[in-house]
Amino acid sequence: MANRLRFCLREGDTVARLGGDEFIILLPNINSDDIARLVGKKLVDTIKQPFFVDGNELFLTGSIGISMFPEDGETADQLIKNADTAMYYTKEQGKNSFNCYNNDMSIKHSRMLNMEAEIRKGIK
Repeated sequence: MANRLRFCLREGDTVARLGGDEFIILLPNINSDDIARLVGKKLVDTIKQPFFVDGNELFLTGSIGISMFPEDGETADQLIKNADTAMYYTKEQGKNSFNCYNNDMSIKHSRMLNMEAEIRKGIK
């Protein structure tokens, strides 16, 4: 998968595997949501292509979250957190897609975390 993702990118872009099935892609000098969305679509289309392993055709899905510097964060930690929030939002919408982060996602995510914590307390 890393090789497939790498071929969607420009020279100077970076793809890194965080672990499991999670990757981070850094796209320096992207200053437009439109360009980020084009890259997101290209990545999703690439992930959808079947893999052939030991004669078996395998299909994967991808959920991509996009955050932009400096609008969505000025530190790597904040940008990763916000991209992660957008990725989970994408998963809730049905996978095989992407979303750009917006503040409403954080509010919804925070409410869900609080609700989950309250439910756990209630169960005890």
